[in-house]
Amino acid sequence: MALAPGTRLSHYEILAQIGEGGMGEVYKARDMRLDRTVAVKVIGGGLGGDPTMRERLLREARAASSLNHPNICTVHDVHDGDQPFIAMEWVEGESLAQRLGSRAPVPITDLVRLAIQVADALDTAHIRGIVHRDLKPANLFVTRRGDAKILDFGLAQISPAVAQVSGDQATMVAERRLTNRGEALGTVSYMAPEQARGERVDARSDLFSLGIVLYEMATGRSPFAAPTTALTFDAILNRQPPPSRTVNGEVPAVLDQIIGRLLSKEPGGRYQSARLLHDELQALLKTLQRDQSSGRAKIAPSIAVLPFTNLSPEPENEYLADGITEEVINTLAQIKGLQVAARTSSFAFKGKTPDLADVAAKLRVAHVLTGSVRKAGARLRVTVQMVNSEDGLAVWSERYDRQADDIFQIQDEIAAAIAEKLRVSLMDTAGDALAKRGTDSIEAYELYLKGRFFVNQRGAGIARGLECYERAIALDAGYGPAHGGIAIALALLGFYGYVPPYDALPKARRAAQNAIASGHALAEAHAVLQFVSFCYDWDWAQSEREFAQATALNDKLPITYQWHSLYLAARGRFDEAMTAAARTVEIDPLSAIAHAVHAFSFMYAERCDEAVAAARRVEQLDPQVWIGDYALTAAFCGSGRIEEALSVGERSAAKSERHPWPLMTLSVAYRLAGRSADAVRLADELIERDRYRYVSPLTIAQALASAERAEEAVAYFERAYREHDSLPLWNHWPAISPVFATDRRFREVLVRVGLQPGPRFAT
Repeated sequence: MALAPGTRLSHYEILAQIGEGGMGEVYKARDMRLDRTVAVKVIGGGLGGDPTMRERLLREARAASSLNHPNICTVHDVHDGDQPFIAMEWVEGESLAQRLGSRAPVPITDLVRLAIQVADALDTAHIRGIVHRDLKPANLFVTRRGDAKILDFGLAQISPAVAQVSGDQATMVAERRLTNRGEALGTVSYMAPEQARGERVDARSDLFSLGIVLYEMATGRSPFAAPTTALTFDAILNRQPPPSRTVNGEVPAVLDQIIGRLLSKEPGGRYQSARLLHDELQALLKTLQRDQSSGRAKIAPSIAVLPFTNLSPEPENEYLADGITEEVINTLAQIKGLQVAARTSSFAFKGKTPDLADVAAKLRVAHVLTGSVRKAGARLRVTVQMVNSEDGLAVWSERYDRQADDIFQIQDEIAAAIAEKLRVSLMDTAGDALAKRGTDSIEAYELYLKGRFFVNQRGAGIARGLECYERAIALDAGYGPAHGGIAIALALLGFYGYVPPYDALPKARRAAQNAIASGHALAEAHAVLQFVSFCYDWDWAQSEREFAQATALNDKLPITYQWHSLYLAARGRFDEAMTAAARTVEIDPLSAIAHAVHAFSFMYAERCDEAVAAARRVEQLDPQVWIGDYALTAAFCGSGRIEEALSVGERSAAKSERHPWPLMTLSVAYRLAGRSADAVRLADELIERDRYRYVSPLTIAQALASAERAEEAVAYFERAYREHDSLPLWNHWPAISPVFATDRRFREVLVRVGLQPGPRFAT
C-alpha cells in the first residue's frame, strides 16, 4: 500500500509518490532537519520484512554512497528499521525511460553527451569494484539541465576484495547470498549474454547493457525486442540487431561502430573498460561539434562488397572474380568518408546465397554490392548491383561488356559510380586522385591477382602465391603492390615456420622496402616492417614506428593490428594487446584469424576463460582453420583443463597435418597429464622431421622440455636465439612446460633478446 502524503519516516515527511518498480517505491519528501527536498525509496509491496529485499536496499545504499560522482545519484541517508528506506538527492527531470516513451530517437549530440557522462560514472564504479548489473533507461535519470544520473544499485555486484578493504562484512555476506553462479539477475531485455546465462559478470557486462540503451536512444527501438521472455533471451544470445544507422540514417558511422562493439556477444569483443569507451565518445563529440560548426555532413556511408561470382567457362578464372572483388574493395577503402567491410569478412559469404539484410547486420553496413565476372577469350563482362540493406531495393546496377584489357577502367568506373550514389569524395587521404594501379601490364596484373588468390588460401597456397608475385615482378620490376604481396607472403611463411625466419624475414623486409620505394606508400609494407622489426630484429622502437606509419596510411588493415597485438603481448602490455586484437575483430568481424589473435591476447594475459570463448568463435566461423583448435589447446593447458586440452590438441594436430605448433602444445598437455612417453614421442617426431626439412627450433625446445630432456631443450633454445626464431611470441605464452620454470638458462636467453621474461621462466 502506497504511503500517504504527510506520512513520516524518521525525520522525512512524504509529499507525493513519484515512481514504482519491481523492488521499491519512490517518493518526493521533505527533510525536516535540513529543510530540503529529497527522494525517498522504500521497499514496496509489503515486502519490507523480506530479508533479501532489505539486503538489496542496503546494498544499493552502500554501493551508491561509496561513489562520489556527479552522474551518480547521491545517497544522503539509510534507515534499517521496521520500514527500511534510502534518502537520496532530489533532482528535477525525468527518467530516460520516460524520455524514450515517444519512441523517437534522441538527437545524436545529446545522446553522445549523455553516454559520455554515463561511461564516466561507470568507470568510477568499476574502479571501485562495483558492477551495476541493471543498467536500463528506467535507472538512468536525465535532469532538466540535460545531465545523466545513474540510479538503483540494488542488484550491484560488489567485489569481495572491495568489501574486505572497507571492512563491510554485511556486504560480503549479502554478495555471496545474492549473486550465486547460475542466477540471471537483472532486467532480461538489458542483460549481457553472460548475465543471461547466469555466468560471471564483470564491468564489460554493464557496457553491453549500455550498448542496448544507446541503441534505443539512437533508433527509438530495442535491439532485441521480442514478444516473450524466452525469445528475448534467444535474441540476446544468438541474434544480431540491424545496424543502428540502417534504422536511423542520422546515426554517424563512428557511433554505429561504437554501439556495435558494445553489443558484441563475447565480452572480449567489447571495450575492455568504460574509460576506453568514454575516450572514444569524447573524440566523437568533438567531431560532431566541429562538423556542426562547419556545416559538414555528419553521416558516413558504408558498404560491403561480396565476392563476385565466376561465370566464366573456365573454373580456373575464379582468381579473376576474386581479384576484381578485392580491387573494388581496396579502391573503395581509399574513398574519404566511406566505411568498407574488410575483405575476410566479406569473403565469409563466398559460395553462399545469404539474405542481404543479414549480411548488412553482421557487417554493420548500409549497402551491399554483389556482382559477377565472365571472361571468354579476350572479352570480359562484369555485372554489379548495389542494394540498400534497409529496404532491399537496388540503388544502382550496371553491366560492363569490354575487352579484357579494360579491367582497370571497369574497376575505376564501379568505384566512381558507387561514390556518386553514396555522395562521397573520390579522393584519398592525401587529397589526390585515387592511387594508380602500379603497372600498365595486364599480364603482370593478372599474375598479381592470382598471387593474392593463392596467398589468401594460406597453407601451401602461400608458396604458390609467392611464385605468381615473383613472375609479376619479372614483367614489371617497379610493380609496387606485387612487391608488397611478396613481403606479406614471405612474412607469413616465416611466421608459420614453413621457411626458416633467417631466410624468409630479411627477404620480406627487402620486398617491403621495394614496395615503398616504388612510390606506393603501402600500409601492408609498413605492417610487414613492423612485424620483422619485433619478431626477427627484436627492435622494439622500430616496430612501434612502423605500426604508426602503417595505421596512418590505413587504419583499417587487420593484419597490422594482429601483429601489433602479438608485439604488445610479448612486451607484457596486455591491456593494449587485447585492445589491438579487439580492433582487429571490430574491423573484420567474420575473420577466423582475427578471433584467433583475440584468443591469443587473452591467453597472454592469463584470462583463459575468455581465451576459450574467443577460440571457440574461430571454429564457429571456419571449422577448417586449425589455429582455432591450437589456441583452444593452449587455453585449456593454461587453465588446468587437461583432459579437454588433450582432446582438442589431438584434433588440432590432425587438422593441421601435424604442424609443429599444435604438436608442441600437445606435448605440454601430455606432460601435464603425466603421459611422459607420449611427450617423448612428439619430441622425437619433431627432431626427426627437422633432419629433412626445417622445423622451428623453438617448438622442438618446448617439446623436449615437456619430455623433461632439459639439456637438449636448452640447446635448441640457444639455436632459436642464433637463428632469430620467434622467441618474443613465447615470452608470456601460457602453455609451456614446467621445465622452463626450473632452469634459469631459458630466462637468460630472453634477456639477451631484450625482453623482460614472463613469470613462467625461472629467476
